[in-house]
Amino acid sequence: MALAISKDPVQVRQAAEQLENKAYAPGSRAASGHRMQLWNDICKNMGYSDPVALTPEMVIEGAAVLHMANYRTAMAHVDQAVINFKENGGLPTPALERAVKRARRACARGAGPPKHSGALPLGRLHELPEQEAPWASQGPCHPRRVLLCGSWWLTREIEAGNALIEDITFTTNTATWNLSASKADPRALGASRSHSCACGRAPGTPAVVPQSLCPRCCLSDQVAYALTQSKGSQQAALFPTETGRCPSKHGMVDTIKAAAQQLKLDLFTASGAPAWGGHSLRRGGAQYLASCGIDVWRIQALARHSSNAILTYLDGIHAKNLGNVAAEAELGRSLASMREELRLLQASAAKIGSGNIDSSKLQEQTTAIQIATSAADILPECATTAVHPSQGLHGQFVK
Repeated sequence: MALAISKDPVQVRQAAEQLENKAYAPGSRAASGHRMQLWNDICKNMGYSDPVALTPEMVIEGAAVLHMANYRTAMAHVDQAVINFKENGGLPTPALERAVKRARRACARGAGPPKHSGALPLGRLHELPEQEAPWASQGPCHPRRVLLCGSWWLTREIEAGNALIEDITFTTNTATWNLSASKADPRALGASRSHSCACGRAPGTPAVVPQSLCPRCCLSDQVAYALTQSKGSQQAALFPTETGRCPSKHGMVDTIKAAAQQLKLDLFTASGAPAWGGHSLRRGGAQYLASCGIDVWRIQALARHSSNAILTYLDGIHAKNLGNVAAEAELGRSLASMREELRLLQASAAKIGSGNIDSSKLQEQTTAIQIATSAADILPECATTAVHPSQGLHGQFVK
């Protein structure tokens, strides 16, 4: 078949177009096209007949226009122009590369931190009403459930909106969600993440969270509802709209905004920008877990991040739960000292066994060794403090 296609120029062009279309996600491709169109229009207005043929002057002037117009993405437009220049056979000169660096440095100065979606508070989602009717046009039915599930599984709005019933599997106590719509997963291989029942509803599970906040039970109820709506089809929307379709991106974001409004949270930042977006569930879930003392590496694994990008979601929340670092450090040093003393004792005992050392000398050596045998010996403050059950897993000492 490949030989037949290669003989037909029409089929070759079609194959090339299909391959190019798969190089970028539809949203990324559209954004790149808009940036390139704006760059071309700006350059033509400035008198450049061929915006593709980049020059150092064009880069500086184009970036300056975008920066003065308060485009935080000014350099994204410049970068797109550079990519287009290279794809059309252009070779960046040292002068052009220096111009791009100068423009990047200038645009970054005083820009402040990058803007992020607000973190929808997972710990307050139980305050929202449980109802079937959606809160937004093209939004999901049972909106509180989708917000809870999305926050526990740290999903983007597009992942939750495109989820199908067949993506969910259950064991007696655990719910597993196969998330295949990740932007870091272009091959759609999927990344499964699981949560166990934490409300005691499933047999043999602890009752440590209200049933209204339990991730496993919330997802179980939603699957049962979705199957009823789809008449048993597994390939239907997990969070269907009133028409049974998958929610739109705007429908999901508007649902998040509606939840924020009901929780009496600000809908806009101090600068007037929208406070809530597609990553609000992901950020809110990550920050909730960090505030509860969950290790960053575990949150990173749940979020399917292979880099330290998870730190941008946490906003330093994890640093507030470091506990008594000085006490833990001293405890670690004491334990290390104990291990070293025991190692020396073992070495001396081995020499006695081989007849290379007098046992009386060993007795003289060991009289000076004091091994701490209790928490009070290692860390005196433990003798007058109590460890709270809720913090016993985090290594924090609470008065």
